[in-house]
Amino acid sequence: MENITLVYRTRKGEDVLILEPEVTRIDLSYRHISEIDLAPLSQCRHLEVLDLSNNLLQNIDLWPLMRCKKLSRLILRDNPLTHVDVTPLFACPMLSNVEVDSTVEIEAHYELGMMGRRPRPLDGLRRRRAVKWSHGEELDPLHAIEEIKNK
Repeated sequence: MENITLVYRTRKGEDVLILEPEVTRIDLSYRHISEIDLAPLSQCRHLEVLDLSNNLLQNIDLWPLMRCKKLSRLILRDNPLTHVDVTPLFACPMLSNVEVDSTVEIEAHYELGMMGRRPRPLDGLRRRRAVKWSHGEELDPLHAIEEIKNK
């Protein structure tokens, strides 16, 4: 298989990391990353740990990680993130640890979150912090549950 090229932007400009498809651990901490396209990681079927801590990320798209079925640890702490959509992580059955700062708003899609089993750390995050559930019609999930009960 061909190597995977991961492109990211830092204060000094664009940088590239060349990865083998069999990579299990990627440590991109302390690189002053302000933007990163995780799309190439969807080819990393053996990825277990992704460390993006201590960077300058203000937003991040985690959707490519849903193809990383062996992902067990995601580290996003110490970034100026304001919110993270964890919906794609519902597809990561091996996930055991998600690290984000306490100031980051956790967001998830309600219907996708209710399908199948959620990885334990997402349930742990939900117990410790408020999760902003988005819905196809932007309904409050508690309101939707009450409507179902009352039918």
